[in-house]
Amino acid sequence: MCETEEFPRLPPLLFLQLIADDSFVVTENGFLIDSSKQEKIILDAVLRYFDRNQDSLHYLTKFLSEGIHLPLVPRSVLESLQHDPLIASNCENQEILEKAKKWSANSKPASWAMHRVLSGLFVHSVLFTLL
Repeated sequence: MCETEEFPRLPPLLFLQLIADDSFVVTENGFLIDSSKQEKIILDAVLRYFDRNQDSLHYLTKFLSEGIHLPLVPRSVLESLQHDPLIASNCENQEILEKAKKWSANSKPASWAMHRVLSGLFVHSVLFTLL
């Protein structure tokens, strides 16, 4: 989806609604992947989206705080994001990253990962049942 021509044309709030939904999961070859890898892929897609939609950049903070489970993203990725021009353009974005790094280092909120994974399993099991 993120590689299509239509992807950058999604309205920002629709895109946020899509990724914030716990039933939205990332798969590889039809299989669920590790929750930290899922969130990193979603984060990368969000950054690509805003790189192509600079006029909607004011929504990025909302995406970081509501759409992506940042504490599940590997700490090294979070640290590298501090230098990303899209993130650095706003103090709130940097604060959100700092909080996520602290959570990431101390304890990961397993409930976040479980919601997305369990919802994904449910979606997949329903799909397999329908097939």
